[in-house]
Amino acid sequence: MPVSRLTAVILYVAHVAASAAFYRDSLGAAPLFDYGEADAFQALRLGDIEIHLHAAPAADDQLASTWPAGAAGGVGVALHIHASDLARRGQLIQRAGGRVLQEASLQPWGTIELIAADPDGYRLLLWEGQKGLDIQTW
Repeated sequence: MPVSRLTAVILYVAHVAASAAFYRDSLGAAPLFDYGEADAFQALRLGDIEIHLHAAPAADDQLASTWPAGAAGGVGVALHIHASDLARRGQLIQRAGGRVLQEASLQPWGTIELIAADPDGYRLLLWEGQKGLDIQTW
């Protein structure tokens, strides 16, 4: 039987409060809860997914594939985010402390995509469907 859904992504970050502000100010993530220490842990909601921001020193070896460094067989993670008005979103990302790595551009498969990095370097692939192309989810 398949699992019902992905509920959260855990990101270990250098500064929890700054990362929370980035996701709130650039992507519109809504604050959910913390445990009383704004720079130790915060949870936000982005669409149907929660983003759990943990202070990097608290990284759990059982959960964080990059702690210790080199432990993971993969090469990283990227958040794939459906959004609109990617040119404006790119400006918001930069104002909030992120970097735009690839400006919004039409891809051969019909989506318009922008690639960015959050303040900790996590990759964000923001996409929107081309006008007239009915892509809801993948």
